[in-house]
Formats: sequence, structure tokens, C-alpha cells
Amino acid sequence: MRSRIHLGSAACIMAAMLLGGLLTASVQAEAILVGYWNLDEGSGTTAADSATPPASDGTLAASPNTPTWTTGYLNGGLSFDGTSNGDRVSMPDTDELDLTGDLTLDFWMKPLGLGVQKYGPLVGKNVSGGQANDAYFVDIYYTSPGVSGTGSVIYGTGAPGVLEFGITNGSVNTVLRSATALSTSTSNTEWYHVRCEYVAGERMTIYINDVEDAELTTGVPASCASVPFGVGLGNLAPGSTTYGYAYKGVLDEVRIYNGVVPEPGCLALLAGGLLGLALGRRRNG
Repeated sequence: MRSRIHLGSAACIMAAMLLGGLLTASVQAEAILVGYWNLDEGSGTTAADSATPPASDGTLAASPNTPTWTTGYLNGGLSFDGTSNGDRVSMPDTDELDLTGDLTLDFWMKPLGLGVQKYGPLVGKNVSGGQANDAYFVDIYYTSPGVSGTGSVIYGTGAPGVLEFGITNGSVNTVLRSATALSTSTSNTEWYHVRCEYVAGERMTIYINDVEDAELTTGVPASCASVPFGVGLGNLAPGSTTYGYAYKGVLDEVRIYNGVVPEPGCLALLAGGLLGLALGRRRNG
């Protein structure tokens, strides 16, 4: 288990300033930021992608499934209501987000109770709710059986608030559950930084607040499915016919990497926005 890193420490901030160039080179060598939604707009129906052109801007669903702009972990964020209809942000199906190899999903979340269905989709290409046509996704488990269905292989036990990180290959969903259950209180005030890493054929890892929480090193899919659907936030991805599985809480600072950032921690997080833009430009220059 890795020790928790306190982001507010003066030493950490100074290290980020002094070693920024070195860290950027290291991250560039292993991962490219392909989607970054800071969710700071505060109004309107677009969640802009600040990563790489062509931008994979998200569109907030029409009423009554429209997420609410609110205060996030850093500046603004989006609140999702967890109802049977379910709020959603939909991204288009772009080549940038059609990842089949190593990848990283990184975001901040503040859960605010239990959604009405088995689980609440957070980030990814989860189209069918645990069946074929999914690709990569993270959700929060609410009630048994969570992600299920023919071809699903689940690692870890379920309890309300547990995270589920899934990679689909063919018709098989391989799902790793976190050891830690996040708060499911409607009065929760705690933010969680979540990072899920997939190294093809080698490992799937969940970090919570920069601490390794769960890892799978056997039975890891050799590749991730390519599906003709975009990424969704707060609900099943675009292309699904139902909004039934819905997240209840707030999301912020959502990032998707093609590849794996060397280590989560204070340097990458403090410089996250700057590094993200730098990594994006790298693809075009």
C-alpha cells in the first residue's frame, strides 16, 4: 500500500515547481491525455474537453435528465441526481477515446447517497450495464448484484459505496471492485480522488486518494474492446436505450489517458491542468 500524499504541503508544492519539467517528460513518455473535462462552465449544455483537438466536448442531456452545475472540488463541477431517469453527459465516439490498450481514468467525486438502481455509472464506455458492447468504465456499487450479466467476471466483494472498474474484451466484462467503500450518506462532504489504471494483460488497479486500494494481476484482459459508442458521465454511455443506472453525487476534473501515468501523487495532481494541456499539444506538435 502506498502512503497518502498531502497535497497542501509546502514541500509538495515546491517539488512540483522544481521538478515540473522532469515530471512532464516522464509522463509524456508513458501516457497521453486524450480527454479532460474540468466541468467549470457553470452554465449551458456543453462540458468542454480541454485535452486534444479534435475536442470530445460533452453534451448535457435534455430535461429532465440534465445534470446541475455546482461547486466542484476545483472551481465548478456537475451534480447528478441518481433518479430512475438519471442525469447524463454524453461525449461523441471519437478516435481519441476509442482506447483498446493501456489506459487511465482519473477524476474527483463526492457521492451524495444511493442511486435508485444497482449502481451509478461514473466515467467510461458502459453502454449495456454489464453486458457486451461495453469497453472501459468505472461505477459506484449501490445494491446487489451491481455490474452483472452473462460474461461478467467479478473480483472482490460488494458493499454500498464500493467502486467497480471494468474492462471488456469480447463479451466478457472483467470487473475489479475496490476494497474501500466510499460514503453513501446524503450529507457526505468528503471528496475522493479516484484513479483506475489498466495495463493490457498485466494489471488493473484502483487508487483512492492516491493510495493503492485494489489490484488484479491474474485474468486481466489482453485488450479492451473497441465499441462504436462515446463516453458517458453519470450514466450509461451514449447509445444505451435506458437511463436506469444513475449516479447520485458530484463529479469534477475528469481525465482519460491513453496509457498509464507513472504514479498518482501530488506532482501530477498539482500540475494536472498544465500537464494535461502540454500532453495534448504533444500530439499535434
